[in-house]
Amino acid sequence: MIKRRAKDFLLNIAEQSGALRFVQYLHHDVGNHLAVLAYHRVAESDSPLSRRLYDLVSATPRQFEEQMSLLATCFNPVSAEDVLDAVRGDKPLPSQAVLVTVDDGYRDFKDVIFPIAQKYGIRPVLFVPTAYVGGGIFWWDRLYNAITHAKYVQLDTWLGSFPLKTAEQRQIAFDTIANYVRMQPFEKALADVENLCDDITPKDSRSTPFTLDWGELRDLSKAGATLAPHTHTHPIMTHISLEKAREELRTSLGLLNQEVGDVLPLFAYPDGRDHAVNDELALMLKSENIEIAFTMSDSLSRIKNDNLQLFPRLTPYSESLPRFHLKLTSFRSA
Repeated sequence: MIKRRAKDFLLNIAEQSGALRFVQYLHHDVGNHLAVLAYHRVAESDSPLSRRLYDLVSATPRQFEEQMSLLATCFNPVSAEDVLDAVRGDKPLPSQAVLVTVDDGYRDFKDVIFPIAQKYGIRPVLFVPTAYVGGGIFWWDRLYNAITHAKYVQLDTWLGSFPLKTAEQRQIAFDTIANYVRMQPFEKALADVENLCDDITPKDSRSTPFTLDWGELRDLSKAGATLAPHTHTHPIMTHISLEKAREELRTSLGLLNQEVGDVLPLFAYPDGRDHAVNDELALMLKSENIEIAFTMSDSLSRIKNDNLQLFPRLTPYSESLPRFHLKLTSFRSA
């Protein structure tokens, strides 16, 4: 804790004095390096959303605005079209290039993320799991609602019994069950969650809309957002067969083309960390003409060196502005 505070103090001085900006501009990387930022949700730190999964909320609205302002001031935000042009060899990226991406299609993309990004001239990419457009509820949202609203003091599950007398106990129950479910074979995980939630969820708490509908997505596309597939039902793709993974891609891509118009050949893996991607999936995506598939590996991105079907993104989870700036600057010097 003391070391972290000391580091934050020094970083604040470096940010305010312009030292971070000076270090950033020592690295000239025209055409090859690209920082791809991966966001999920933007919400206040005391929002119940921040307790649904440890990586669901990427920033508060204030933090997100500060980050977009920094990108517009100190970096060169680029569009998905710019990145594809660079990949194809048509036009190199500028120095300090940054692409902003957002996963899952929650309502706060329209209400918070896109208006702020648009204010700073930034065109984000929204990766959409198409089964949940306009009213679908992700399993983790349904599980959280079920446990939060359950009229029980104890919950009996396949993992054992959980007391639900306090908010803290309900959070422990959710965390334990969710972290188990997310690592199970997808169909079994969905069935387990559905059965549990059907048993304990009050009917009046089941229909809260969390996601954007097709009309809203079309309007966002016309306003400058780039939409791309994020599978249909959001499985971890290593937990399903290769052919099922191919079907997930084709269904998502087909619905986006049908509802929004021609979409760019981009894709983001659900979860996207090392356990959720592999070379076999990368080859399948390439065979389906996906030119860039984004992971969540939180590492260096280089147009000319990286496997474009396993392309890294950086994760800016609720970091202070100096830490956010340092992350991008350290990335440049890697």
